[in-house]
Amino acid sequence: MQQSNGLTQFALGGSSCHWSGVSTAVHMGVEVEGMRKVVLGVVLVCMLAGFVSGCSGQAAPKDEEITTAALNGTYKLGDITVTLVNGKFEKEAAPGSATKARVTVWGKPVLGDVNGDGWKEAVLVLVHEPGGTGTFYYVVVLGKNKSSQKYTSTNAVLLGDRIAPKNLSIAGGTITANYTDRKPNEPMTTQPSVDVVKKLAVTGETLKEVK
Repeated sequence: MQQSNGLTQFALGGSSCHWSGVSTAVHMGVEVEGMRKVVLGVVLVCMLAGFVSGCSGQAAPKDEEITTAALNGTYKLGDITVTLVNGKFEKEAAPGSATKARVTVWGKPVLGDVNGDGWKEAVLVLVHEPGGTGTFYYVVVLGKNKSSQKYTSTNAVLLGDRIAPKNLSIAGGTITANYTDRKPNEPMTTQPSVDVVKKLAVTGETLKEVK
């Protein structure tokens, strides 16, 4: 009986071990499945975050790209529209005329965020020589649109005729143009001698003078 009981006890013990193993396996299977779900969830979240980031955010253009775009941009100066090539535009002042009308960039484009979108824009002084005696200086801004990814320019603001530009700067989104001009009623043949500081700002897509 003891031997039989021993065999019976051994069988029960083996049965106990068998069910214990099954229970452990089931428990481990549940844990593995749970981990798989967690990992899958993390992957999906990361993919979604990357998708949203890719759709809603674009890399800001580099300084070299902005400068190149500015020197080859299209601008409206008064009633004419010009497209620069390496910072220059030139055409006949009149059909068949040897005199050339020119638009050039004074100095170098100044870069900075002037419209509050977090990306830099290029601010330029354009010099328009229509072929007569006048030489007109304008300030204009060109920047890359985040939605269209295309470069567009603002309107041009006239500084004056035959002035003497000194420098251009950007601080806190405000553009400052320093130059010298003539006194009121002085002839255009007089050399500019009056210091002028003109401040400009971009509102929407419009460049305006501010006080």
